[in-house]
Amino acid sequence: MPRPPKCRQVGYLSPVKYFKPAGIPKSELLEITLTQEEMEAVRLKDLLGLEQIEASEKMGVSRPTFHRILKTAREKIARALILGYVLKIEGGSFTYKNPGEEKNMKIAVASVTGQDVSAHFGSAPKFIIFTVEEGKIVSSEVLENTFHGSHHHHHDHHHHEHGHGHGGSHARIIKAFDGVSVVISGGMGWRMQEDLKAHGITPVLTPEKDAQKAVEKYLEGSLDTFEGSC
Repeated sequence: MPRPPKCRQVGYLSPVKYFKPAGIPKSELLEITLTQEEMEAVRLKDLLGLEQIEASEKMGVSRPTFHRILKTAREKIARALILGYVLKIEGGSFTYKNPGEEKNMKIAVASVTGQDVSAHFGSAPKFIIFTVEEGKIVSSEVLENTFHGSHHHHHDHHHHEHGHGHGGSHARIIKAFDGVSVVISGGMGWRMQEDLKAHGITPVLTPEKDAQKAVEKYLEGSLDTFEGSC
């Protein structure tokens, strides 16, 4: 009997489950299924731009296996786009690995003063980057927010996270968060949350006001969090 496929590690579960051509009822279209591990291979290689060896390590598979998964995924996506199939994202043999569960990582906190947790991610003038080793804070540094537009007024948040300029600012801020696994804030737009998740960064929303306490509680598993967007 053939061996069952090895369970692959997936670091992002897309909230979108279907893509379909506009203007045609779903019942009239053929459907093709993209598994979660196929979606992950495309995310790692084509969105994050990882080398094949690094991407395969993140998924816990060999390079030849990763290549086969990626090749199959790209063929399915091409078929859906060119022939007009419904693309359904579902199933597979995988385990979800939350990037925020690591013991050694960096955690970014949106901040106004360099000590607090900002109520609004988009208008935070600073980010505190905490380095965590073996589940404990070992150092921190303050990163000035020079890549997310003006941060002087509350109304700027809506403009930058939901207006025409959000794509460029999101790309710059994600680049600045290289090596960061978790971002903590008092509020964040849904688009920014999904962009962070797609790049392997876990967004965490909390009413906690003290930055260091927020990180300590997060590491202990006792941080008060909520879901939503602003």
